[in-house]
Amino acid sequence: MAQLASADITLTAVSDACSVVLSPSSCSIHADFDGSNPILTHAYTDINVVRGDVKLAIDASNISIVGTSNQNITVQLQTIDTYTQRLKITAIPTTILSGNVEFTVTIGGFSIHSTFPFNVVRESSMLDWIQDWETRKTQIGGEYIITPKIFAGQKDSTTGELTGVYIGPDTLGAGIYGYKEGETVFRINSNGAYIGGWNIETGGIMTADMKLQLLSEGTIKAIDLNDNNATIYELNKSGEASFAKGNVLFHADGSASFTGQITAASGSIGGWSISQNSLHNDNIVIDSSAAGFYIINNAQHGATTASAYLDAIKYSGGMRMFYTSNINFGIDAWLSATTETDDETGETIYHYRKAFSLGSEWSIAGWNFDHQRFYNANAVLVGANGYGGLFLSPDDISGVAVSGLTANIQAASGIYLGASSSFVELAGYSSGNLVFRLGTAGNKIGGWSFDNVKIWYGSTVTDNEGFMTNANSMIFGQGTIVGHKWRLSADGSGKLAAGKLYWDASGNTVFSGGTVKSDNNSTPAWLLNSDGSGHFASGVISWNSNGLSLTGTLSVSGGCVQLDNAGICSEGSVGTSIRFWAGSSHSSRASAPFRVSQAGVLYASGATISGKITASDGAIGLYNINSNGLYFGDITRWTDMSYNQNLTYMTPGIMRLQRAYGYFSAGDIANVRVGLGDYADPTDSGSDNSVGCRCAGYFYRQMNSSDNYYKAAVKIISDNIVNRDVALLTKGAIVCKGGLISNGRFINVASVNVIDLSFGTTIVVQNSSGYYTLYVPELSTIRQTLEIGSSDTFVIPITIIAAKSNSNKTALCFYDSVNQTYSQNAANFINYNGQNFGYKIDLEAGDIARIALIYDGSTYYAQILDRNA
Repeated sequence: MAQLASADITLTAVSDACSVVLSPSSCSIHADFDGSNPILTHAYTDINVVRGDVKLAIDASNISIVGTSNQNITVQLQTIDTYTQRLKITAIPTTILSGNVEFTVTIGGFSIHSTFPFNVVRESSMLDWIQDWETRKTQIGGEYIITPKIFAGQKDSTTGELTGVYIGPDTLGAGIYGYKEGETVFRINSNGAYIGGWNIETGGIMTADMKLQLLSEGTIKAIDLNDNNATIYELNKSGEASFAKGNVLFHADGSASFTGQITAASGSIGGWSISQNSLHNDNIVIDSSAAGFYIINNAQHGATTASAYLDAIKYSGGMRMFYTSNINFGIDAWLSATTETDDETGETIYHYRKAFSLGSEWSIAGWNFDHQRFYNANAVLVGANGYGGLFLSPDDISGVAVSGLTANIQAASGIYLGASSSFVELAGYSSGNLVFRLGTAGNKIGGWSFDNVKIWYGSTVTDNEGFMTNANSMIFGQGTIVGHKWRLSADGSGKLAAGKLYWDASGNTVFSGGTVKSDNNSTPAWLLNSDGSGHFASGVISWNSNGLSLTGTLSVSGGCVQLDNAGICSEGSVGTSIRFWAGSSHSSRASAPFRVSQAGVLYASGATISGKITASDGAIGLYNINSNGLYFGDITRWTDMSYNQNLTYMTPGIMRLQRAYGYFSAGDIANVRVGLGDYADPTDSGSDNSVGCRCAGYFYRQMNSSDNYYKAAVKIISDNIVNRDVALLTKGAIVCKGGLISNGRFINVASVNVIDLSFGTTIVVQNSSGYYTLYVPELSTIRQTLEIGSSDTFVIPITIIAAKSNSNKTALCFYDSVNQTYSQNAANFINYNGQNFGYKIDLEAGDIARIALIYDGSTYYAQILDRNA
C-alpha cells in the first residue's frame, strides 16, 4: 500500500497558564479497499502539558477519556517518560472513513478538553479485478474499463500544443492531468494534487513555492522565502492571528499587541475612546488641538475645547497640564466650585477655587509666588538674593515691588521682618506711626527705646545731679535707674525728691526735711520723721531720741542681720561679698546652699524655680551656656568632618549632636552625627545666599571598626496594639542610595483573614487546614493607614505569596459592603484588559499574585499586575 501524504502538526489548547500539546495533532490510518486490515502502527499522539516553555510532569491519572466518535473505537494510554503520555488507537470499525477521540487533561486545578482526529485511507489498488490486469492491454468487463492511458482533448494544428485531460502514468506518477495549451492546469497522482498553481495534500492546500498555505487543521499562513521562511501572516483556528511578520498579534481572548505605530481617528483602546483630536475616558482627556492633558471630576463634562475643558474643571474640580503659548502654559488644579444665592436677584453665584498653579502663573493654596517671593493680598514672604523678609499688612501689598515693601508698611500699617547684608529689622506700624522696632536702626517699643546696655523713654540727657532734664524721660541701664528728680544707683546709693532723700552705698540715709511714710493711715506700715524718729512694720520696730524699740527679736553682729542659719549682710565691698544667705552660719555664709553675692550671682543647691530664668553664661551640668544656647565641645568644628570628639549644640531652630566611639583613640570605632534645623548638613558651606531652604535633618554614622558593630543608623518604631504600625509617613518621595527593605508578614489564614498593610506590602500566606479566604483591607482601613481623606486617590501595589508548604488553596477576595459580608458579589478584581476578572483569586502552594489596590476617586478595586496561578 502507498501513502499519498502525511502531516505532523502541533495544536496547542490553552487554558490560562497551561497548554496541552499534541504531536501529531491528527493521523491517517491505511486499510484495504473494504476497510479491513487497518494499520494502527502510527495511530497515536503524544500528549504534553507546558507552562510557557516548561514541561509539566503528568501520568495516566491526569488524563480522562471522555468518549469516541464510534463505540467500536478503542484506545489505551502508554507512559513514554515523566512528561509524556501516548494516546494509542487500538481498534476501529471497518465501516468508517474518519473519527476522533475526546479526552480531558486535569493538572494543578486546570482542566483542558482536547480532541485527537483521524481519517481512514482505503487502498483501491487492492481490487482483485485490477490486480489481475497485466498493465498493457485495454480490458472491458461488464462493469468496468481498464486501460493503460486515456486522453480526451485536442491538439492545436499550428503550435502542436495539447489542451485536455490525460489519465495514466507520467514521470511524476500515475494520475489525472489537465493541460491548457501545453501547460499543466491540474494533476492528481501519488505525490498529491495540484490545481491552478496550488498543491493539494492531505494536510492542506498550498502554492507550489509554499509561500501561501491553507492547512486542513484550520490554519492559513504566508511564508517569506527570502527571510529564512519567516511567517508573514498566520490565521489559526483557535482565533489567534499574526500579521506583519509578528509585529501585529491578535490573541484568542481578544487582546492584541502592536510593535509599530497605530493611527486612529475614532474607536477605543484599553478603555480609552478615540476621537479626531483626543484620547479620553470618562474623566481624563488628552487633546492635541487643545494642547493639554485634562483630569475632570465630572464624567459628563462634554467639553471639546481648551476653554470648555477649563470651565468644566473650575466647576467640577480637576487638574490640567497645558501649553497654548509661551505666556500661557503650566499645570494647575481646582477644587469643585461652591455656590451661594444672591439675596436680591436670587441668582446662583459660583465661587471657583484654585488649589495651585505652576507655569506662566505660580500659585498654591491661595498663595501666588515667583522667583523672589510668596504672596497674597495681605502677606508677602521674600527670598530674593541677598535680601529676605516677611511683610504683613491689612492693605493689599501683592503688587508692591520687593524693594518698596519696607517703605510701604512704614507709611501705612503692618508688620515686617527683614534682613539684608546691611540691616536686620523687625518693626510694626499703625497708620504710619511706629509701634515697635528691633534691629540695626535702633530698638523701640511703646515709646521706649533700648540698646544693648540701657532702656529709656524720651531724652537721655541728665543734669548735674544725675537727674533727667526732661520731666517725661526715664532711663534704665548702665548701673542706674534714673527719672526726673530721682535716681537709684547700682552701688546701692540713691536720691529721691530732687535729692531731699539721699542714701549712700553704705546705707547712710539723709532726709533733708519732711516725713516719709508708707500711707496716710494713723499708724502707717513705716514712718520716718525729720527729727530722726520713726517705725517699721506698723510700729513693731520703732525708734526716737531715746532709742530703738522692738516687739520681736533682732540679732545684729558685724554689720549683718542674722537669723538662725540665714541672714542679710553688708560686710565686704567686692563682687563676691555675700549679701543674702540661708542654710549655714554667718561664718560659713560663703558656702551656704543658698546665697546671693554683691555682683548678683545666685547660688541655690536643690532649688525649685517656677517662672522665667534668663541666663547668657555659665553651665548646666556638662553643658555650657552662651547667648545662643547650650553647647558641649568645640561647636566651631561642626563642619570639620575630621573632628573626632563629642559635641552638642542647642539653639532655637538648631540642634547638633556628635558622638565619637573609640577604643584606642576617639572615633576609631565609629562617628555619629545628628543635625536638626538650618544647616543640619555639615557639608553645606553656607556661602550661597540664594539657597531658599537648606536640609533640615541630617543623620550620619561612619563605622571605622572592622568588628561586627553594624546596626541601623536610624530606627523609627511604631508598635501599636491595634496593628496600625505606620512608623514613617512622608508627603514627598524617599530617595536612597541603598535598598528599601521591608520585613513583610507571614499570615496564617486559619487565625488572620484580613491583610493589614501596616506590616508591609509583601505577604506570605500559610494555609494547611482548609479552604480559607484572605481579604484585602477595606477602603476605610487604607485611608486610616495612609492618613488620607475620603476623596484622595491612591495606588498601592502588594504581593501575595502562597507558602510553598501549603496543603490547601486560599481564596483572595474583596469585602461586600452592601451585604456586610465577603461574597461573590464583590467582583472587584480587574484583569490585564481592564475588565472584571471576578470576585476572587485562588492561590495554591507556591503561587504568586501581584495586585495594585486602587481608589480612583469613585471606585475601589484591585488591578491584577501579574500572577502565576
